[in-house]
Amino acid sequence: MALHASIFYAGIFGLIYIYLSADVTKLRVKYQVGLGDGGHLDLLKAIRIHGNFSEYVPFALFLLFLSELIGGRPWMLHVLGVTLLVGRILHIIGLRKTDGPSIYRFFAAVMTWGVLLIFSIFCVISTF
Repeated sequence: MALHASIFYAGIFGLIYIYLSADVTKLRVKYQVGLGDGGHLDLLKAIRIHGNFSEYVPFALFLLFLSELIGGRPWMLHVLGVTLLVGRILHIIGLRKTDGPSIYRFFAAVMTWGVLLIFSIFCVISTF
């Protein structure tokens, strides 16, 4: 069984993960900070952007994989995959623009949680 959607989105999110990791590393080298943020707001933001990505994306990809494995329609997988991608990009933009609330971060959360919710419900319903 070919898992085209899962493989495609895993690759896209893997590239973003490498980019976010390199961003943190670049700032750690710049400020010579090995642990924590050293009081540098831009490093703190980079760490949280990377951390938030690391917290949400793997589980969402796992649910996408399971949904594809149990016969999720390609259109559904891609609509949710693109929604997750846009949500994660909005989160990056939102947190880079401000450390307070923002419309970008609001929509990022709604989109990410929505994708997790829909995939989770699909997986539960598919067991019956």
